[in-house]
Amino acid sequence: MKLKEVWEAARKDGIDTSYAQFRVYISRIRRRRQRSNIAQLPPPAVRDGASSHADLPRPDPFRNLREQQREKKKKDAGFEYDPFSINRNLID
Repeated sequence: MKLKEVWEAARKDGIDTSYAQFRVYISRIRRRRQRSNIAQLPPPAVRDGASSHADLPRPDPFRNLREQQREKKKKDAGFEYDPFSINRNLID
């Protein structure tokens, strides 16, 4: 059936709503069903039987912190010369 036919049948049964609003409701219902169907599917690797869930890489929640630490270490390990520093050793 076409959506308009369903809307007309619903109006005859006493559901008084505009066609535009009816389309919004149907769109929301379809999206909700699609999201719930996707959530119920197993991961693609498991469905194919090619590999198990254990073979998949795990997400690293601290990755950004580790990268920041690495960048800080690189910066701190670098040679910084300050010609105006008070703490320099002068060779006479």
